[in-house]
This record gives sequence, C-alpha cells and structure tokens, in this order.
Amino acid sequence: MKILYASTLRRTMWILLSYFARFGFQAASFSLVARSLGSDGFGVFSATLALTLFISPFVELGAYTLIIRDVTVKSYPRLVLGSNLSLIFFSLPIGLLVAVGIKLILLPHISMISFLAVALAVFLGGRLQVIASAMNVATDKAWRNSVVEIISGVLQTILAIVLLLMKGSVEIWCALFLAQYLTVGIASLGWVAKDIGIETVKLTSLSRGRIWEGLSFATSTSASGTYTEIDKTLLIRFTDAHITGFYAAGFRVVLFAAIPLVAFLAAVSPRFFIEGNSSPRAAFAFAKRIMPYTLGLGLTASVGLWFVAPLIPVVIGSDFSETPMVVRWIALYILIQAFQYPLADALTASGLQTMRTVGQIAGVAVNIGLNLWLIPVYDWRGAAFSALITQLCLLMFFAGAWWHTLSGKHHR
Repeated sequence: MKILYASTLRRTMWILLSYFARFGFQAASFSLVARSLGSDGFGVFSATLALTLFISPFVELGAYTLIIRDVTVKSYPRLVLGSNLSLIFFSLPIGLLVAVGIKLILLPHISMISFLAVALAVFLGGRLQVIASAMNVATDKAWRNSVVEIISGVLQTILAIVLLLMKGSVEIWCALFLAQYLTVGIASLGWVAKDIGIETVKLTSLSRGRIWEGLSFATSTSASGTYTEIDKTLLIRFTDAHITGFYAAGFRVVLFAAIPLVAFLAAVSPRFFIEGNSSPRAAFAFAKRIMPYTLGLGLTASVGLWFVAPLIPVVIGSDFSETPMVVRWIALYILIQAFQYPLADALTASGLQTMRTVGQIAGVAVNIGLNLWLIPVYDWRGAAFSALITQLCLLMFFAGAWWHTLSGKHHR
C-alpha cells in the first residue's frame, strides 16, 4: 500500500513550508532577541514561556488533534469550529488563574505584567491560531497555514528589529510578543470563519465525553510540554538566568532541526485516523511503514546538528558561547523521537489515547525527578541528560504498549 499518495505529498510540502516559515522567521527573530536581551534576559523570557506552554494544553483541550479527527471522520466543520471555540473561552480564565498560582511559586522574581503578557499571548492568540491551523489541515487547505506562518514570521522579525533598535528590555519584548500573537491568532481564525462559517455552540450543549476527552488530550500534550520545557523553569530556579539562556537557545536550535520530522508527521495525521478507525493493528502497521521516513529525517537532523553547532555563537552572539555544547549533548533527541512519535500517534488514532497519556504522565514523573536530582548538581548537563533519558523511557513504554495491545491482552 502506498504511503506517499499525491495528497499526502502535497499536504507534507505545504505543512513543511509552514513549519519552515515559522521556525525560519523564529530563528531570525530569535537571534535578534537573543542579542538584544543577552543570555540573562533570554533566560528569563524562556523560563516564562516554558511555564505557559506547560499549562496551555488545558486551555486548548486537545483542539488540534480532535478537530482533525472530527472533521475527517464526521465532516461537520462549522459545528466542530464553534464547539472548540466555546471550550477555549471557557477554559481561558481558569488557565490564567492556575498559571499565576504556579508562577508565584516557581518564578516569584519575574514581573507579573510580563508573565501575564506571555500567558495571554500563548493561551489566547496561540490557541486561536492552533484551531485555525487544524481546520485548514482537516479541510485539505494546509497551504493557508504556510501563508499565516509567513505573515506571522515577518511580523515577529519586524518586532524583534524594533526591540533591537530600542535596546529594549524583557518587559518590552513580552508586550510585543503579546501583540504579535493576538494579531495573528484573530486574523487566522477570521480567515477560516469567513470560509466555512461558525455554528454557535453553547457550552452546556457539549457532551461530558468531549470535555473529558479534551482533558485526556490536554494531559498528554501538557505532559509532552513538561518534559520538553519545564527544565528551563527549573534551571532558572536552581541556577541562574545565564545558564538558562544558553541552554534554552540550544534547545531552540534542536527544535528547528526537527522541522522536517514534525511536518511529515503532521501531514500523515489524517491518514493515521483513517487507519485507526479500521483497527489498532492497521494503525500500527501504518506506523511501521512510515518509520523508515521518520528515521531518515531524524538521523539527518541529529548528524547535521553536530556540524552546525560551532556556528551558533556567530549568529546569536558571544554571550551564548556554551550553546554548541548543549546542542551536541541533545542532538540524539530528534533521532529518539523519530522512533517514538509514530508509535505514539498510532495509539492516539486507534482510540488508545489513555494509554498514551499514562505513558506521558510517567515520562513527566521521570523527567521532573531527574531534573530535581541532577540540575542542582550538574546544572544544564543534568537537564540535557534528563531530557534524553525521558525520551528513551517513552520509546520503551510505547513499544511495550503496542506489544501489550497486539498480543491480545488489550481489547479495544
């Protein structure tokens, strides 16, 4: 059976373009912001952003994956859009309250105004853009996401230049960050709504099943965000802003190198749900068929990082001279994910999201435990080691979950 149908290839190219546009412009703005704020200021911003990204899935409530599934399988785009917007605006104030509470414990010395600016940017602007992006993928209009990402990237780069010219502070960048996210989020959602419309849905009419399902996806996504982001928050808590800054910069470079892998997986996401709707065995078989592609992308990225790492301080400044070491330490991160992600996505598509969530919660426990143990002793090296061990544990869990499922010990 073919994997790379023409529609999949076309969707992959558009999604790849949107990801490259996003991270390409983010790389440009990242270098400008890093130069403006220095490693200390960049560390403060990264720790703030990491905490909001940890909470944001509980505002989104699984919107991206569930929109693609519902539109692909049931095909009620107006209703799907309206119900997900209702959930977002219901969960937004709760998310803000929780974020402020955690901030007071973990980041007491960071400005509350700056924190709220970043939180609103991520919780509102970012989630609106996620909803619009999912609708575009589900309705085979992924090209729109490329347009949105290019416009968003240009805007962010312009704001980064403004920050550099103003010799601005962290507070100014957080305000500019909020302006960019809200503008792009509202505009991208408006584009989708103009095309397909929005069916107004009262929150009381949503089933408890959808809310609980959203919480399950949120827990899974938040868990994933925790073991990729929480180390920055813990680093600034146990070390200092400088170490947090150059470590966060290295992680950002690794995420950029993972773009082709993430884009490919996003493009085949609808196909996963089609296979999973047939049976878990069909979804697992599809995961195995795409794995040579994901492994090729992961290996290329991991090897490439070793060669480009020494060039990073030239781009973002001598204040980040330790960043190449960080990149080389965690270069294998992408290769491990190339094994792990297809297995995890197949679980989700097969209706086994709870199993995936359990694994990711276990991964959070491993990651936080290792970080609390290792960061105070080995600073950023402890965080890097914790990240790699967590990814290996997740890979073993998902492989074991599929052995358990296919051996007949789990019935759908």
